[in-house]
Amino acid sequence: MNKNITNLFYKSHLLVLLLIQPSNLWGDNPYRIEDTFLSPNGYGLSLVVDSDEQLHLSIYSLSEYYSSRIILYGKYDENLSLHDTAIVIAGDNFDLHRQPDIELGSEQLLLVWNEFSFDLNYIEYKFLSLSYVELTPIMTLSEGTYPKAIYLNDNTYLFAWVNGSVKTQRLLNPQGEVGSLYSFQNDSSINVFSDISMATNASMNPISVSWLETGDLYLIKLSPDGEPLIEPVLVFNDSPGITVEEHNISVLENGLVIIAWVHIVDNDISNVYYQVFNSEIIPQTDPILLTNNDTEGWEVNIDFDDQNRGIIVWDEYTDGGQDFDIYGQRLDPSGEQVGSRFRIASGDSAIIRNSPHVIVHEGMIYTVWNQTWDSNVWGNIMYWDSIQVDIEQSVTNPPKFLLKSVYPNPFNPSTTIKYELSEYSGVSLIVYDITGREVVMLVNRTMQPGRYEARWNGTDDLGKQVAAGMYIVRLQSGNDSKAEKIVCLR
Repeated sequence: MNKNITNLFYKSHLLVLLLIQPSNLWGDNPYRIEDTFLSPNGYGLSLVVDSDEQLHLSIYSLSEYYSSRIILYGKYDENLSLHDTAIVIAGDNFDLHRQPDIELGSEQLLLVWNEFSFDLNYIEYKFLSLSYVELTPIMTLSEGTYPKAIYLNDNTYLFAWVNGSVKTQRLLNPQGEVGSLYSFQNDSSINVFSDISMATNASMNPISVSWLETGDLYLIKLSPDGEPLIEPVLVFNDSPGITVEEHNISVLENGLVIIAWVHIVDNDISNVYYQVFNSEIIPQTDPILLTNNDTEGWEVNIDFDDQNRGIIVWDEYTDGGQDFDIYGQRLDPSGEQVGSRFRIASGDSAIIRNSPHVIVHEGMIYTVWNQTWDSNVWGNIMYWDSIQVDIEQSVTNPPKFLLKSVYPNPFNPSTTIKYELSEYSGVSLIVYDITGREVVMLVNRTMQPGRYEARWNGTDDLGKQVAAGMYIVRLQSGNDSKAEKIVCLR
């Protein structure tokens, strides 16, 4: 996929446009959104990608007099064709507008946020077309904080927010008609006041919400109307000196629910974990540690695309707070880790990168984050199938040139090809049919030594499904080549 990305950002009446070429979007080379002049307190990034590969990013940004506003930065596409400008959705007064969440519907965008005004918190929302034409005025849903919204595939939406307990309510149409209000928590004597996370899949099974009660992390299954279908499930139990802060969930198309969270051990150690549940919120794994148990992991975020390719991202402080990096870990459709964790962006004590938000869309990983030293927003785009796996290398034991495995084989609908390279060289990975005709080229670029993976989804270079039968996958690096037979089932 050959993409050029255009970024549009806003300060007062100033618009800054930056064009980024794909060659600048790999690994440790994040592109900086230059001279955006965001406030020193611009936070709350939320990102969606629509079916036309157009990205929509919202933030809240503190301005003078302790007020803040919700900004929709604008959309930009792969052809460098700018369609719309950044707009202020709410703000420019003395109230605090924060905690934005952006949700993509069939032909529209929904933005929901918290407004703090005169010591009261309100949940507000607004609909816009994909070209940022206002479809509704700003509307108030309820008192509360930490709002979330998901699209339910029938032109309705489900809201969740916090107001003493977790509240849910279905929005039946953009005009503001709503369904029944539901309220739930584990301990009714506790006043819930924490961020929440909500997710579902295309079949709306399950719809799941996670929240915190005094450091205990809970997960629940809901109906499309927001009605709890089970009792809250305890994911992690607080103990003296140990608590949970950040948490985020994703629901896969196969019905699995994966929740990731930050487990605070003490002032110097906080670990990132994740756990896999089935659609009935029954654990399928124990909690799985992603960090090194001697670092500070924070601000975890998770997403899967409709092919169940997933990633967890988080920011991590190491070396006594001298390094502030953003890491990622890919997951397969069962929640198993694919390769090892990898660095998305590097920082140090002067460049603090945090609050990452990630979207996986058609095999592309879009990550955005805040940089606190100058409050610019940064970003990174990578191909899910082509991320180099971090490995230990030495002169005495370099990685061998090897087509390691193709699994599953036979396969339907997709298979993963693992290989190793021993030198910096041009690499091609091509699938042929048994007559020797090229079916599809999976890789064709210069690569560093290391271990790699590529996925073939059983389609040709035109995107059409191939027939069942035997195929040959051939890896070439420099003058060396390896080949292996694979079988596609239908």
